[in-house]
Amino acid sequence: MIVVHRGAGMLAPGFGLLFALLINVLTFRIFGFSYYEDHKWPKLTVLVMAGLACLVVGILIKRKRKRDAPLEEQAINSLNPKFKTANLIAFSGPRDHLMYIPLQYWSIVYFGAAIIYVLLGTSATRPLTIVGNSNSHLSAATRDELRDEEAERIARKVKDVVLAHCKDRRGLIQAKEALAAMAAVVGERCMEAAGEIPVRTHDLTPGQRVFSDKVNVLLTGDEALDLAEISAYSVFGTIRDQLGGTKLDNHFPKLEDVFQGFAGGIGKPEDWGKVPLSIPERYWPEKLPLRVAFDTRKKIDAAVQSISPNKARILQVCTLAMVMMFKEERLSDQLDPAVALTLTFETINGIAKTVPMSNKAIDKPTQAMLEAHRQVLRMEPR
Repeated sequence: MIVVHRGAGMLAPGFGLLFALLINVLTFRIFGFSYYEDHKWPKLTVLVMAGLACLVVGILIKRKRKRDAPLEEQAINSLNPKFKTANLIAFSGPRDHLMYIPLQYWSIVYFGAAIIYVLLGTSATRPLTIVGNSNSHLSAATRDELRDEEAERIARKVKDVVLAHCKDRRGLIQAKEALAAMAAVVGERCMEAAGEIPVRTHDLTPGQRVFSDKVNVLLTGDEALDLAEISAYSVFGTIRDQLGGTKLDNHFPKLEDVFQGFAGGIGKPEDWGKVPLSIPERYWPEKLPLRVAFDTRKKIDAAVQSISPNKARILQVCTLAMVMMFKEERLSDQLDPAVALTLTFETINGIAKTVPMSNKAIDKPTQAMLEAHRQVLRMEPR
């Protein structure tokens, strides 16, 4: 029989599995879904830590073996002399090995793998060029394709963050909670892209209503209120086009009703953190949209870190995540299409025009915050 490991040799792959699990759990807890898979440093950390563990533990065990050598020799000599040859073979070679490589030298394997991983990662991230011309560059179509792939990858991470936030104690997700939560994120990112209110550092009262021409342009692209005529690059235009041809098509709400419903809802006794909704009350989300946008903000920031300087790009990605939420099989059949779309459009519009929660206000809710729905701000065009 071929002995491929002996003694503590199995610690070599064991350390790799242990640190991979540890780093995976830590990155999930801190940064959210898919972070481990989408970033290189966690995997590099696993290789380095496993290599160090093999080196340190291997040296310590080797020293212990030397100290115990006389006792071990006595034990070997006390064995039946009839099997002297077999005993010599059994106890020859390294005592703690995997594939005849001592545990401490498995550190070289791990460190070598780390170096290769870094080199391969560096080469993989070099800009692509078209061979044959020193001035060649990616075609516009190729750049757009790579851009779309990046947007979809980040949008999936954003969607996963929101889905995780919406799980109940049984691990289930209600469609009304997931759609409203994702719409709240899109609404807040729309306000941030407009750039008229510093979402994280403002001194306004969270919950105040805001009318902004810039927000309206981001939502529809222009002054048009006919959904069929608005810009394909706007938030509502993107959702319209991405869901066209699906079972949700022809169930979109009228934009005029969405905007008028929000304006007409100001001054009515909605609770703080909500938006005026025209759908039946049983379809209203239990989680407050304004609070959901704040509670998921840190993890959403981590998900979009690679494009963080571009607020308009982040809005585009979050809008794509909104579309992906509609296509989730576990959610798609829970709500009537018209109800789902109305909930989404009204929540996006409402949160995009509501002063967001800030770090300063989160721990000290005031009476003014509870009555903020009665107050209206007007953001004048710049």
